[in-house]
Amino acid sequence: QCIKEDVKELAKFYELMQIEESNKLKDVLKEDEPDEPEQQQPIEEVEPIEEVKQITYEDIKNKIENGNSFLTHKPFTTSSQKSYMNSFKNIHNHFKADDYRQLLKDPQPIINFIYATYDKDSSKKSHTSTLLFILKSFCPNDENEIKICELNKVLSNNLTAKRSNENDDNKLPIGKAYALMEHMKSKKNDVFAHLVLNYGVLRPDELYNLKVLDTDNDEDNYINISTKMLIINKHKTLRQYGVKRIKMDDEIINMVKAKLGGHVFTNQKNEPYETGKGLTDKIKRDYGCSIYDIRKMKTSIVLKDNNETEREQVAKFQGHEVATMAIYIGCCCSKSSNTMSIYIINMRSSSTSSWLCWFFCIEFIHKSPVSIYCRCIYIWFLKSFASS
Repeated sequence: QCIKEDVKELAKFYELMQIEESNKLKDVLKEDEPDEPEQQQPIEEVEPIEEVKQITYEDIKNKIENGNSFLTHKPFTTSSQKSYMNSFKNIHNHFKADDYRQLLKDPQPIINFIYATYDKDSSKKSHTSTLLFILKSFCPNDENEIKICELNKVLSNNLTAKRSNENDDNKLPIGKAYALMEHMKSKKNDVFAHLVLNYGVLRPDELYNLKVLDTDNDEDNYINISTKMLIINKHKTLRQYGVKRIKMDDEIINMVKAKLGGHVFTNQKNEPYETGKGLTDKIKRDYGCSIYDIRKMKTSIVLKDNNETEREQVAKFQGHEVATMAIYIGCCCSKSSNTMSIYIINMRSSSTSSWLCWFFCIEFIHKSPVSIYCRCIYIWFLKSFASS
């Protein structure tokens, strides 16, 4: 009986051992099985946030100083660069923006400021042109650019009409031109007066930074006291006529040699002028008219005196063709006179019929509503007709 019970116990123990071994085997096999990949929740794609770069005062300043003109694709001239920089400083002094991006996206506030602040069309155009350059450089936008181009077109037309009216209605008496030349003759050691009387009238941008040197270079406008040459490397008509080289007389060399290494024209603080406007203001205080008025006076006198050699010398000095001087025909005449004073150049025929033809035709042209450029074309045609 005992043996039977022991056998049963052993059988039961053995059965339990098998179950336990089986469970251990299952656990081992389970550990060796690869884990099922966990289901990952989909990740929402987030668009990268573009970093918006600020447009600072320094960014715009550097662009003006180192950028190229969109018209010529060449670096700005010194005068254009200063004009753009001065206009931008005026805008910056009003808005004082740390970041100009938003203002450039909608430039209407800047336009409103320009038109509210400046009365002269020339000042408005200077500022709108600067704004257009900044827009093209940093925030190109066809709609904004077209808007400003239209404004510039209107301002340009206004300026052209104003100049035409000034040429037609505000002519200076020819007597005043001769009186000014006589007044200049009384000026001693006056470089500007000496240049006007003996050579012609340079533009303000050619004069204000004129240096005195004893060596040559390709960058500056200067008088070389060693070679006695006036060299104008930078001027308005450089592309057409190249560098201007004019032989100077001993008198003017003696006037400027004490300023060797400096500038011919300086302000009251003995500092060079920063722009042509500063020198123009000084000349206007000294002589009662601007450099451009004196330029026209000189040209009118040369045309009236009808000296062919002098005409060619003045044309070369002033940087234009002799034919261009015809634009100044009659720019100095009597304000009380209703007839144009015409200075006839190189008339080959002096017959009575030719003179009468000139008189009646010029009288007709003067009373016609045509621009001074059209008059020059008509005058050239009539001159050719009369001469033949």
